[in-house]
Amino acid sequence: LTNDSRLIFKGDGDQILDDAGGNKLSHLVIQKSGGLLYLADTLCITDSVSLVSGNLITADTSVLLLAVAAEVSAGAITSFIDGPVIKVFPVSAIADSFLFPTGDQQDFRPLTVYMTDISTDSLLIRVEQINQSAAGLSTNRINIDKVSEQRYWHIAKEGPGTFSTARVTLTYDTVATGDGVGVGKELRVAYLDTTDVWTWHNLGGEGTKNDAGSIKSNMFSDFASGYFTFGDATGGADISLPVLLSLFDLAEKRGEVTVTWKSESEIDNLYWLVQRKEESDSTAQFETIARVEGRLTTSTATDYSIIDNGVELNRTYAYRLADISTSGRHHFHDPVLITIGLPQTYQLHQNYPNPFNASTTIAYDLPRHSEVHIEIYNIMGQKVATLVNEKQKPGYYKLIWDSTNRQGNPVASGMYFVTIKSEGAKDGKVEQYHKAQKIVLVK
Repeated sequence: LTNDSRLIFKGDGDQILDDAGGNKLSHLVIQKSGGLLYLADTLCITDSVSLVSGNLITADTSVLLLAVAAEVSAGAITSFIDGPVIKVFPVSAIADSFLFPTGDQQDFRPLTVYMTDISTDSLLIRVEQINQSAAGLSTNRINIDKVSEQRYWHIAKEGPGTFSTARVTLTYDTVATGDGVGVGKELRVAYLDTTDVWTWHNLGGEGTKNDAGSIKSNMFSDFASGYFTFGDATGGADISLPVLLSLFDLAEKRGEVTVTWKSESEIDNLYWLVQRKEESDSTAQFETIARVEGRLTTSTATDYSIIDNGVELNRTYAYRLADISTSGRHHFHDPVLITIGLPQTYQLHQNYPNPFNASTTIAYDLPRHSEVHIEIYNIMGQKVATLVNEKQKPGYYKLIWDSTNRQGNPVASGMYFVTIKSEGAKDGKVEQYHKAQKIVLVK
């Protein structure tokens, strides 16, 4: 076998995979009619794992390692990974997720890990489902009544890489397997913090159905290792999502970004943070560009928006929201991307205000490096003022005319004309743009 090999298992009894091409394969297909497939050594898959039928058994010394580009079929009750599996996440990713087709014995419970702001160093996430009582790990609990009597997942970060925030999505079938916790709206994700006297914490979420479904935790911060399971919020504090966000949108116009969002309801929401980072800069971190007061607790929908004029042209940015409670708890929402493009054409926009008193703003667009002349003329065709006379790079521009002439003296009320003459090279040819706009000064 070589690193490019495609290996298919179709046996009807137990089989062992050993010495697989230097512990690396391109494709692995498990399509057994019976029995189990055991890994004898750690195996790296570079392209794909196809789980058709039959389980793959791994262990601490024989882990399945999935490379960055490796894909895995979703798995099923008849075919999943029983034991630890490690996934290599892409470096410098703004956000990425992976579904781990995990199980234990005859119990298939896939788990999804979603992370944001992955560092430039290699980040490996190790996941294993363990069918034992979560209460056996610890009986210490905060804001949660009970934890599963049947199973938990161990998630560990390996390698030097880091991430900013993460969340997990667990699948459940409470009635069939008797986790011993609430269902539906009573269900929560519980997290055992091994650095906090081994205490189970309520990570929020809410079950999608009463019998079988999934539950998505709140976002949490970077960690080294922890245990996750189902919890019961009945009688305990409910820390389900404090804000129900129905809209988060970005719109770009003339080099400015309008950030718009809408909450359907808010619980204990003191304020919002709007954060931004440049996607192409692998070392960039999210920076707060605005703080907006929240509504504390309300069941009424609320619209919010800000304008960000601190971006640069021809770059892609990621924006995200965080809602902050009165106790200081942060909840980060998924980031959204936007690219700030260059102007496509020359354009002189209508001044504003118009008519104006004392001063007015004149905006214009340059799609390429150009020689630019912007001047003010009176109705007699006489030049009153020169506002721009220089070479300028592509971009969106604004300037203010304060209704003074070339000598710095105020001009009289009346009608004037602002003109632009620009000249730039396009495809080796000279491109010229001339335009005049009528403006009215009223004193």
